[in-house]
Order: sequence, then structure tokens, then C-alpha cells
Amino acid sequence: MTKKERDKANFNRLQVLYGHRGCVSCLQFDDRLLVSGSHDKTIRVWDTSSWECIRVIQAHQGTVTCLEFDGKHILSGSVDRLLKLWDACTGQMIRVFSGHEEPVASLKVFGRLVMSGSTDGMIMFWDYDTGFCEAGIQAHEGSVHSISTCGDHFVSSGGDNLIKEWDMCTCTCLRTLQGHKGPVQCVRGTYNRILSCSTDGTVRIWDLDQRRSQNEPRNISLHENTIEAKVVRADKNTTQNA
Repeated sequence: MTKKERDKANFNRLQVLYGHRGCVSCLQFDDRLLVSGSHDKTIRVWDTSSWECIRVIQAHQGTVTCLEFDGKHILSGSVDRLLKLWDACTGQMIRVFSGHEEPVASLKVFGRLVMSGSTDGMIMFWDYDTGFCEAGIQAHEGSVHSISTCGDHFVSSGGDNLIKEWDMCTCTCLRTLQGHKGPVQCVRGTYNRILSCSTDGTVRIWDLDQRRSQNEPRNISLHENTIEAKVVRADKNTTQNA
């Protein structure tokens, strides 16, 4: 989307939420609650019917960098190198996941498996129920900005401008997708495609069916400047970035 197109677009602001005393770094939501993490080291839970802050969690000793939320539990990652699991209703901490040597930058929960990426390029694999670290791999040169599942595989993106597809069981790299000219801030697996957005100002759609495309991406130049997005959402017909 060009600046001219953005200026013409009619975006109606529905609500402004005040409370955090630092930059808001991550968001998760369902149909009832919005969960936000901030540089002020807290997590706030907001009721989306009244837009009131119903809970403040003193979560970490550093910036809350990433969140996962399933409606009942909140999983947070932080610059303090820890992951923490919280009860969304009470704000009580349930479990701590300790093992990263550098700040946690990304999270993904898949069933009872937790995957977390850090600024040193590591992805760690944890048991959701015990907090035990089952494995770790050196995934990228630079920060692991995003992790997403894609069937029985998962994909990661990093500060090295790359996207990598991995086997979920063996944690072996199946392929590396190159093309972005800047760090890949967010990646999402959907159906037979991978969607990615980068600080190079583009969103790319990668077709994983080699018979059709040999992984040549469809390049969408949506922004004149960098995309600092942490969220890409898509279905079969649409792409959204924020």
C-alpha cells in the first residue's frame, strides 16, 4: 500500500487503551480478552466488551517481547531470557521455563510443545506441562524473530533475512527460502503457503508446492518504508499485516 493509498483509506479508530508505562511490544487476543506485553515489564489483560484493564501482571525483569494466549493461559517471553506461563483469570504464575542464554524474541505453542526463539539464533523446545527443555537447535545467524507451524513442519524467520522450514520430529532443516533484503520480522504457515513480512517493506507469499512454483515467491510491495510487523494473518484468500 502506497502512502497515497493509505491516505485515502478509511480506517476508523475504535478505542485507545491507556495503562502501559512503556512501549507495547506484543499483543494476543480472542473474542473476550486482549493481552498486551510491554517494555514496562508487565502484561495487561483487557476486557474487549468494556475495554477496561482487568488485570496487571508484574511479569518479568525486562521487556515482555512475545506472548501466546489460548483464552485460559498466557505464555510470555522476555529480555530476561525466561518464559513464564500464567493463569489468565487469576494472574498467578504457573511455571517458569529457564534455559535461554540470550533474550527471548519469539514463541509458538503447538499442542503440548513450546518453541521459543532467542536473539542468539537458538530455538528451544519445551514440554508445556513440565517446563523441561527437550532440545535446542542453532536456527539462524541473528535473532529468531518469528516461529509458525505449517502442518507437521514448522517455519522460522530471522535477522539473517532468511526463512527456514523444519521437520517437527527431527528438527532438521528441510529448505531455506531466500529473497528478502532485510530481516524477516514475521512468518506464518498456512495451507501450502508461507507468508512473510520484512523490514525491506514487502510481504511475500511462498508456494510450497514445488510442482507449481519451485518456491518462487509472489512479492507484494505494500510499504514504502520498513515493516516492523509482528503479526501476519491469512486465510486462503486474504493477507493481513500489522
